[in-house]
Parts: sequence; structure tokens; C-alpha cells
Amino acid sequence: MPVKPQAISNVVLVGMMGSGKSTVGRILAQALNWNFVDTDQLVEQEFAASVEDIFSVHGEQAFRECESDVIGKVAQGNRQVVATGGGAVLLAKNRQLLWADSCVVWLDAQPAELAARVGVNPSTRPLVAGTDLEQRLKSILEARKALYSLAHIRVSTDGLEPAAVANEIRVQLSGVSASSN
Repeated sequence: MPVKPQAISNVVLVGMMGSGKSTVGRILAQALNWNFVDTDQLVEQEFAASVEDIFSVHGEQAFRECESDVIGKVAQGNRQVVATGGGAVLLAKNRQLLWADSCVVWLDAQPAELAARVGVNPSTRPLVAGTDLEQRLKSILEARKALYSLAHIRVSTDGLEPAAVANEIRVQLSGVSASSN
């Protein structure tokens, strides 16, 4: 696991869809008195469309290109908790931007747990719509696990309430100084 930076500008949450990045991110940002940023929401604003519509109309590549542009802008910020899309780690350029001066936290969860969370409305998740949900999530997780494991901190979210996950992140961040800028 990479060494945690001595001082951090941002906390970046990575992990699979359904791992709790957006929900935990909001709670953590409030606890830290930092801004919350959701890269998927920013991509949706750029396209004036939902992620589902972006994938169906423009394709995954267009989504990923816009996501990289958004990450480039977000990485310039400070005192932010950033929830990324699950696939943001796929591009080396994104990883370089996300890891620079930030503490990256992998919100890990088992495929069955992810399926239970995503299963409420899987049709809004283009990468798993119309598939055996748990099996597809397992396959995606296996493909991304090595990239997620590059995070400075790993927190399992299985069976935990979002507030408990945010608290665990705060505990683990206590050894890292946050930027005061």
C-alpha cells in the first residue's frame, strides 16, 4: 500500500458502484467542514444528461473523456472530499491526478453487498443493466481490484452504516495532516 502523504489537499473516495462513495463522501465532508464533490454529478452537468443517458447516447468513451476533464479540474481544488465514478481509476492520467496531494480511500465491499445496494435500481447503472447483477459486479471488481488497492486507505463498507464508514475514515486520516489552505 502506498505511503500516506504527509499533508493532503483532498480526500478522494474510490471503489465500486454501490460502495457508498457519494453518501459517505457527503457525511465525511460535513464532518471535516470541507466541500463535497461528486465527479459523476459534474459529468452529468457537462452533458446535461444522466450517466445512463450519456452511456446510451454518447458511449462510454465520451463519458470517460469528460470524466478525465472533470477530474483535472477537481484535482486543482483544496479541502474537498471527492467521490469518483467507479471506473475513474481505469485511466493512468486520472490516477496520477487523483493521487497527487490527496489521500485516496478505497471503499471496499463484497459483490453480494454491492448487488443488494445497486439492485434497488440497476437500470440506472449502464455497466450492469440487464445482466446477472452480482456476477457482473464480481467481474468488474476483479478487473479493478489491483487499481483500487493502490489507495492509501482501504475501508470495508460491508454491513456498515455510512456514518460509521465516514468515522472510520476520519480515524485513519488522523495520522495525516490536512492542508490548512
